[in-house]
Amino acid sequence: MSETPACAVCRSDELLQATCALIAREGFEGLRTRAVAQAAGINVATLHYYFSSKASLIAGVVRYLDEQFRRQKAPALPASGSCLHDMLQQIRADAEFRRQHCPELKVVMQEFLLRSRRDPDVYEVLQGLQSRWRAELAEQLAGAQKAGELRADVDVAVMATMLHAQLVGLFCLGEDATGMDGILAAFERMAAKVI
Repeated sequence: MSETPACAVCRSDELLQATCALIAREGFEGLRTRAVAQAAGINVATLHYYFSSKASLIAGVVRYLDEQFRRQKAPALPASGSCLHDMLQQIRADAEFRRQHCPELKVVMQEFLLRSRRDPDVYEVLQGLQSRWRAELAEQLAGAQKAGELRADVDVAVMATMLHAQLVGLFCLGEDATGMDGILAAFERMAAKVI
């Protein structure tokens, strides 16, 4: 008897959760398909039914992380009247929410970011995610530009890349609230100079 599509999605998510837990506990180097199958209470053949290779499992984990980062957010903050300020404060609130409620996301993402420097397959999968995050930042900065908070000649893609690089760097170093507050405040001051 075959699974319904909804059951297959649930099982796939369970396997991705088990994979994330394994990476959070043992690091990327501890990622073995046999260990994932064992943690999920299935055999390796069943794991390969859902993820045909370790590479497809890794790609699945990146998609799962992206979904979790989208879902695991702080409630929307009240509007202050400044698109840029609101964007930066929401980034801060979301980071704090994830730190408190799902710290394993940070650990797993750190593992992927570090591994991507040595593994071209992980790098390639992760770049799609990173590109999308930069594009979302650029879209939000474009909103601030449209609201007159940034000059029309400011390249929002470049500013988004700068902010993204600062946040990823801080993230890899094990950011704390003070570090993030400093980065976001400095970025806001810099952006204010290009109005």
